[in-house]
Amino acid sequence: MVRLTAAALASALFLAAADALPSPVVFSTNSSDSLASQQLEARYQVLPDISQLDRRYTSTFTPPSGYRFSWGIDGSRVSYGTSSGEYITRSTISGASAVGQSEVTTCGARCEATNGCGFFHPVQMSGGSEGSVICALYKVKQSKSAATYTSGAGSSGGTVRFSYGFTRDAGPSSGTASSSGSASGSGSGSGTGSSSGSGSGSTTGSNGLPTPPSGATLIQYKGCSSSSATVPMFVNKNYPISGSTSASTVWIVQHGSGRNFNDYFSSIRNVVGDAGVIIAPNFYATSDSGEWFQPAKNLAWRSNDWFNGDDAIAPSGVSSCSSFDVYDSILALVRDRSKFPNVSRVFIVAHSGGASMMAKYGMLRPNTGARYVLANSPSMPYFTTARPNAPTGCSNYNSFGYGWAGPLNRYVSARTPGGQQAFRNWITQDITLMTADLDTYSRDASGDQSCPVQAQGGQNRRDRGYAFWAYINLLGGTSTDVSQYYGYDSLKQQGVSSLGASRFGARHCVVDNVGHDNYAMFASDCGRAAINGASSIPAGPGPVRP
Repeated sequence: MVRLTAAALASALFLAAADALPSPVVFSTNSSDSLASQQLEARYQVLPDISQLDRRYTSTFTPPSGYRFSWGIDGSRVSYGTSSGEYITRSTISGASAVGQSEVTTCGARCEATNGCGFFHPVQMSGGSEGSVICALYKVKQSKSAATYTSGAGSSGGTVRFSYGFTRDAGPSSGTASSSGSASGSGSGSGTGSSSGSGSGSTTGSNGLPTPPSGATLIQYKGCSSSSATVPMFVNKNYPISGSTSASTVWIVQHGSGRNFNDYFSSIRNVVGDAGVIIAPNFYATSDSGEWFQPAKNLAWRSNDWFNGDDAIAPSGVSSCSSFDVYDSILALVRDRSKFPNVSRVFIVAHSGGASMMAKYGMLRPNTGARYVLANSPSMPYFTTARPNAPTGCSNYNSFGYGWAGPLNRYVSARTPGGQQAFRNWITQDITLMTADLDTYSRDASGDQSCPVQAQGGQNRRDRGYAFWAYINLLGGTSTDVSQYYGYDSLKQQGVSSLGASRFGARHCVVDNVGHDNYAMFASDCGRAAINGASSIPAGPGPVRP
């Protein structure tokens, strides 16, 4: 930073008001006074080596039709947090190194194709792991004063160079804009091909659906033999829509209660690229509309009942088709040597409600050989009646999903081993549990806050995650010191002790300075290590509660 004496500062300010000088002005640097004037630095360029000088947003972009330029700012961006209820999603604009007219057009097209989007926010980064240009989407206009974040999300790092805001004149999009797109191929096994996403700015495919996220192809997957209805899935270029793949690794990524498989596809691809096969299924609710949902052909559930393995209730005539049946089918597919001859590793990566879903699936299906990476689960099935907090006033605190008592749905009823055996089955598998230290109610009030959930650790998902880690270590009889984790003392007082499992295959990390954000969790040091199969993961700061 330029240092000035008081006299030099006065002189400099005088010169700033004058016409252009024939030669650069040289300032003294022997004072504790500091010059923060961008005007002087820009006009005379006395220190061209200072990195701040190349932070210059422009206001000359042409907004997409139906949008207006709202603002630009150097060095900061708007929050990607979900607590406001206004953030929708974000994605990387592949191949972009800076925000230019093409990137503005592309980001605008993504907003137009996204149901409920009323504001798009291109962000140029330097040094971050998410990429150089991020396209963030919001439901409503974000004010320039809200752009207070100077770095990437969580541990993705990097520095914000500048960012922009564009507002949709007619309010939130219906996600049904028409343009040109492409269609590709026919499906592999039970899948059929659909439009492909290139991030080039087209808003719909030839089938009238929004363009998929960058690097993705939309396929329709028939996951239940009892029904011809399909689950839509985003897959990357290594998925064998026809023929076979040479890939040795498969990543299956499961969305949470937002049912936003597009965002989850992008967040896992941000970590692994196209190093293997990516599969991102979507389990719709009957109340959903727009985007990629096709009610006449897609399976749909009552609200978020899919995360307990319930049967789909739509379209008309569907029967005996559980979300867990769909996973049975997907895992059988990726073990099919005629299509996946070289696959040796299968990862199931999930966040939030998806993490809860896949924990239950792993407890019911202990022999799949899949490796689980489960982040920020809102609740878990406890294997005994003990709880970190007293379940006051809720007789259903141990019903399935929160425990192993009835009522049980069709799929679970046919396979339940009972609570204690479920623990023994599950804990021997390869499991990474991740907890964000900022995943608190005050920062994000969304999600289940029912009495059974409160019994698992109170309002904060973070504390429930901490308590579950303490709980399973007590059940596993490990030597790991979990005495500082939430709920430990209460669980010990209730007599929680070893159930005699043959192996303890779980590990846990705390992700520092991250909230309820799948993108930041997956891109963290712990997330990257677990998702790529590292033999060890960084433990993080321990059970901190900032």
